[in-house]
Amino acid sequence: MAQRHRVRCIVKTGQTEPWSCIAAIGGLNMNNTPWRVSVAEAIAGMEAEQWAFYVLRHGRQVDLVVAEQDGHRYLKAGRDGIEPKGLLQLPECQVRER
Repeated sequence: MAQRHRVRCIVKTGQTEPWSCIAAIGGLNMNNTPWRVSVAEAIAGMEAEQWAFYVLRHGRQVDLVVAEQDGHRYLKAGRDGIEPKGLLQLPECQVRER
């Protein structure tokens, strides 16, 4: 069974196409430490049934799905149209300390 993770932030690329406007998603682990994965890693984890991701909309969980547009794969909230609006409404993830 896939581990469910709430997505609380995104890393934007500055591009406008639905498949290229988000580089990574992030959230908090149970111990309040931040996590972040690239969109490609998230898709691979979802397809391997390792991870499942969701966002909160009006207090309800909305699952992320893998979408495809013009041969490009990307993430969006299940109720979104082509544009990943549910994710784009999230704040930017904070820069990681190295």
